[in-house]
Amino acid sequence: MILPDWEEKPLLPFANNNTPAASPPTSRTGSPPPLFKSNPSALDVVRSFLTGKRRLGMTLVVVVYVLGGLAWYHQSHRGFWRDGPRDHSPPLHERPPGRPYQPGDGFESPPLWLGPESLDKEPPKQVPEQAVDTPLTGLGKEADGVYKLGGLNRLAYKAELESFVKTHFPPKDSDERDPHSLLNAMRAYFPDKAHRDPETVLPPIPEKLWQTAATTSDYQNKYDATTTFQSVNGDINVTFQDDKTADSWIRSRFAVEEEDVSKGAALLPTGIVSAWDRLATPAVLRSDFWRYLVLATEGGVYADTDVHCLRPISTWGDDPSWNGKRPDGYRPPSIIVGVEADVGNRHDWHSWWPRPLQFSQWTIASARGHPVLIDSIRRVVEMALLPLPTPLPSVMERTGPGPFTDAVLRYVMIGWNKTWADLRGLGQDGWRWHGEGREGGWGDIKILSITGFSPGVGHMGSEEASHPAAMAKHEFAGSWRGQEGAGAR
Repeated sequence: MILPDWEEKPLLPFANNNTPAASPPTSRTGSPPPLFKSNPSALDVVRSFLTGKRRLGMTLVVVVYVLGGLAWYHQSHRGFWRDGPRDHSPPLHERPPGRPYQPGDGFESPPLWLGPESLDKEPPKQVPEQAVDTPLTGLGKEADGVYKLGGLNRLAYKAELESFVKTHFPPKDSDERDPHSLLNAMRAYFPDKAHRDPETVLPPIPEKLWQTAATTSDYQNKYDATTTFQSVNGDINVTFQDDKTADSWIRSRFAVEEEDVSKGAALLPTGIVSAWDRLATPAVLRSDFWRYLVLATEGGVYADTDVHCLRPISTWGDDPSWNGKRPDGYRPPSIIVGVEADVGNRHDWHSWWPRPLQFSQWTIASARGHPVLIDSIRRVVEMALLPLPTPLPSVMERTGPGPFTDAVLRYVMIGWNKTWADLRGLGQDGWRWHGEGREGGWGDIKILSITGFSPGVGHMGSEEASHPAAMAKHEFAGSWRGQEGAGAR
C-alpha cells in the first residue's frame, strides 16, 4: 500500500529506527510538516521532490509530453526561423467543370453564397467517392466537358473579374473611390460574410429596353414585335442602335488613353475597343458583344428585334404558381435568364446545340454590373484578343450562348452549388434560391424554364405562349445566319 507522503519516514541524513515518525497534518495546520529543519541546498530540494513515488511518475509523464511536443513542433515548422511562417494548407487545383464540391477532394475550397443569404440555408452537396469520375448525367463525360466554367473559388472569381475590369475598361469604370463605378457596382454581389444581412437589397432591373439591328430600316421592319414592349410595359425607355451608332458608342464609351493601353507592357492588346475591332465579321459577333456591354454598364433588358413581350418585365421574376400574389418579403431578382435548350437524353445534342443545357441570350434582363455579364464580357474579350485558332470556333462559342451559358452556370455553381445537371427539367416556376425562416433571403438570379423565353417551340417541355410561365416569345428569324462568315452557329 502506498502511504501518503507525510506517513513515509523522513529521509534525513543519519536517520535511525529510533527516530520518531512525523506527525500527520492536523486540522489546524492542514499541511504536512517540512522535510528539512534547516536551510536546504537546491540539490537537496530537487532530490527530495523526486523521492515521492507519485511525483516521480508525474515528472516522467510531463517530460515525455514535453519531448513529444518539441519533436512535433520541429517536424511541422522546419525552416520557420529561416524562412518565416509558412502556409500549411494543402495545394488547391481547379475543380473540373461541373464537378460539385466534396470535402477533402483536393480541389478548390467549397463554394460560398454570393448574395446576402446565410451560408447555412442550403448545405453543399456531398458527392460519394465513387462518383469522382462518374458523369453527372447519362449523356456521359462529353456533356460535362463542354462547360468551360473556370475556377470555382469565390474569392478567386471575384479577383479575376476585378482584374479584368481594371485591365480592359476605362479608368472611370474601375475607380474604387467612386461608389457608382462599374467595379463597385459589381462588388455589391460579393458581400463579406461578416456583413451578410437578409435585409440587404441588391439593385433591381431597370425597365429600359436595348435593341440593335444592322440599319434603322431593318428595325422598322420588326415594328410588330418591337412595339410589344411598349404596349405591355407602358412608358418604357427604349434605346435602339444600328451598326454605325453602336460602333460610335463603343469607341466613345470604352475609349482609353494610350498610356492606359500600354501600361504594364502587356504582351497582348487590351481594351474593349481592341476586342470590338477583332469581332467585325460576321456582324452577329458584335451584336452579341454589344448586348453584354450595354447590360453590364447600363442595366435593363436586351431583346432581339423579333421578340414579342408577353408579360410586364416587372413580373418576369414571379413564379406562375403564386397566381399573382407574391410571398412576404419578396425581393426582385437582379438578373433573369431563360433556358434555351434542355436536351434530356438526346445523345446527338452536339449536332444542334453547343451545350446540352444552355441559356438563351436573345432575351436577357439584368441590373448594372452583374458578375454574369462581366464574366461574359471577359470570355468574349479574352478569346477575341488571342491569336485566332484554326479551325475558327463557331459563333456559338465565340460570343453566343456558349460563353454566356458558362458564365451563368459558374455564378450559380459558386453561389448555390448547382451544376448544369441540377437545372435540367425545370418546372414552370423555373429556379431561384429562397431561404426560409427569420434569416431567409432571395437569390439574385432567376432562371426561367424553357417556356419563359421559348414558348411554343414544341419540344423540351415548352408550353404555349398563353401559359403563365411565358414571358417573351422569340420568332427565330435567324437573320444572322445569312451574314458573311457566320457559318454554323
